[in-house]
Amino acid sequence: MRYIFYFFLSILLIPTLVFAVDNSNPKINHHIYMGLTTSYFDYSENAPSNEEGILSGIDLGYEFLKPNCIYMKLDSVLAGGQLEYDGETWGGKSVSFDHDDFIFDLEYDFGFNIQIKDFYIIPFIGFSYHFWARNLSEYSGGYDEKYNWICVPFGTIFGYNFTDSFNIQLKLNANPMAYGQVQAFFSDIDSNFNDPTLELGNKWGHRSELCARLKIDKNWAVMINPFFEYYEFGKSDNEKLEYSDIPVNIIYEPASETYKIGINLLVTFMF
Repeated sequence: MRYIFYFFLSILLIPTLVFAVDNSNPKINHHIYMGLTTSYFDYSENAPSNEEGILSGIDLGYEFLKPNCIYMKLDSVLAGGQLEYDGETWGGKSVSFDHDDFIFDLEYDFGFNIQIKDFYIIPFIGFSYHFWARNLSEYSGGYDEKYNWICVPFGTIFGYNFTDSFNIQLKLNANPMAYGQVQAFFSDIDSNFNDPTLELGNKWGHRSELCARLKIDKNWAVMINPFFEYYEFGKSDNEKLEYSDIPVNIIYEPASETYKIGINLLVTFMF
């Protein structure tokens, strides 16, 4: 995981390089934005288990957007909320309860902005890290799960400047995942259990989002950003569940899919 940290630390230095290369041009478009995000989250497994509910939080990021120049964006989202779990115990008993979850997403995109008059197109590729804390131990007999995975998003942004103060852009990208893991904390049930880590199967996802930006001042703008996201986890490998270091069962994480439909309301400072 330290390599992921070093990667994102290094890309935070890229805006400094941009200033150094082109600080003579007063039209450089640096955008720092922050605001609220909320989404409907729907998770289901290839097993009698699913979760759904609303996750809300903050979206914070930086974007470099200049005609016919490199494009960069660093985006972070931290959100949480109550999800409703519907599933079964190991013994086949149906259970339903609410629990608190939270997610963290960090994504860096790099591309080139090709602008022709008021229309622009930005092919890009990126790197993203994702974390999901699934707090099922809030139910008696339940246990927490923590997911980590990375993606290499790639796609295209289509934009149009209707006026000097208003533009709309559509972002479409695929999200192939890699290095997905989930750690199951069976010690929440009994401290004598181990907490195995399962390697998830790699799958592809996709995301689409529409962004409308309205300048309200020379250096300030507001944005509204509805989005849709879909991703999958493949069935994991098998791992031993141990009790006091004695194997008692073979476990795996079933395949699953997740849908997110949401909206971001953001304020942008431009310089």
